[in-house]
Amino acid sequence: MARKAKFVVVTGVGELDRKLRALAPRARRRIVRNAVKAALGPVEAEAKARAPVRTGALRSEIGVVRDYRTKSRNVIGYEVAIKGSDGSPMVKHTKSGQRVFVPYAVEFGHSRAPAHPFFRPAFESKGPGALAKCLALLRAGIEMEARR
Repeated sequence: MARKAKFVVVTGVGELDRKLRALAPRARRRIVRNAVKAALGPVEAEAKARAPVRTGALRSEIGVVRDYRTKSRNVIGYEVAIKGSDGSPMVKHTKSGQRVFVPYAVEFGHSRAPAHPFFRPAFESKGPGALAKCLALLRAGIEMEARR
């Protein structure tokens, strides 16, 4: 099964963008980081609540992380994802030596186990509210910085 990523592109916020660009780069990064992390908190909590628990390792590795794959200086990416790296307990090897990313196998299933989706339902239930919360927190952060 092909992986379908969920992306949210925010458009129509020209006023916020202009106000953000008027701030110092350091303040701009701080405001955006804090707003996005706070807005994605409910999505993270929902994914953790929906994740199946056998050892607890999967649930403990879910978190809000910065997505460094973006190449543009004008694009900041954050995602609710598995925080472990390649050497983490989230990567297992089969008897044939094939690498398996455990959360992917849990989410989408495999030949011997049915799917137990937890990321997609979490995003679908909490994602729309996260966008509204992020925009509100951005506005509040910009106003607070402007008063300084």
